[in-house]
Amino acid sequence: MFGTTIIFFIIFSSFLLSDVIFKNANVEVLNALNIKSDFLKNKKFNIMFAGQFIERKLPLFFCDIAWNIKQMSGSCSALIIGDGPMKNIFLNRLEKYGIDFYYAGFIQQQELPKYYSKAKIFLFPTLNDPWGIVVNEACAAGLPIITCNNAGCSDELVQNNANGYILPLKAEIWAKK
Repeated sequence: MFGTTIIFFIIFSSFLLSDVIFKNANVEVLNALNIKSDFLKNKKFNIMFAGQFIERKLPLFFCDIAWNIKQMSGSCSALIIGDGPMKNIFLNRLEKYGIDFYYAGFIQQQELPKYYSKAKIFLFPTLNDPWGIVVNEACAAGLPIITCNNAGCSDELVQNNANGYILPLKAEIWAKK
C-alpha cells in the first residue's frame, strides 16, 4: 500500500508540475492521454533513451523506432544517455539511419532533470527488467512513457493510456504512438 501511494504521488505530481517545469511532449500522445498543455514548444528531442547500452535494454530496437519515426514524419531527433559495451554499435546505427541525435554519455543523478526536460517522450524497451528506475525519473519529469510488458514498471508505474503506453516489441507500433 505504501509503495502504491508513493508511485501514485510521483505520477500525479509529475503531471501537475509538467505545465510549469517541463513544457512539451508529443501533442498526439498528450491528447490521447488527456494531458492539456502546450507541451511541445520547447522540447528539442522527439524521443529519449537512458540506460545501459546492453542487449537486454534493446538499444538497436530504439534505433529501429527512430528510423520508423523518420520514415513517417521526415525527421527524428533523439537524446541518448548512458554507456555500455554496445555504445559504438548503437551510435553507429543511429548515424547509419540518419537520425539527428545528441549523445550525452553517462550523466550524474543531479544533472538528469535538465536532460529529461528536453525530450517529448521516453522510450523504455527491454527484454527483461525487474523495474526500470529510469522510468521513475522520466515520470518525475512529466514525460509520457512507452514501454512493454517485459518491464516490471508496466501496469504499476506506467498505466496504459493514462501516462503512457505498454506495447508489444514492434518498432512500427511504437513509432506510430
